[in-house]
Amino acid sequence: MQSFPVQGPRYQATTDGTGVFVWKSDGKMLTLEATPNRVVRAVDVLAGEEFRAGPPRPVSRMPEQAFGGDIDREWRRILAIVPAGKQARPTIRIVLDWPAMVAPR
Repeated sequence: MQSFPVQGPRYQATTDGTGVFVWKSDGKMLTLEATPNRVVRAVDVLAGEEFRAGPPRPVSRMPEQAFGGDIDREWRRILAIVPAGKQARPTIRIVLDWPAMVAPR
């Protein structure tokens, strides 16, 4: 992370490749993107002259079928985007020798 618009030192919030998702409105905490196992984590922003953050801690788990989501600025609600109703199984069609199926011009 880095201050904006005046650029200052850069700080690393995670070491596992996930990024910052959203700051809490009071500026004392931030959420991190969900991990591959769907765990949403938060870090406390520690008071001081320089930016410091505590260790990531789990705060929620996204549903398995979720493909996106958001959290409100007060952290009262998490919105997960999931498919509605029963979904058809995805299919893959493999076509071999497709040039033979195209009519010559």
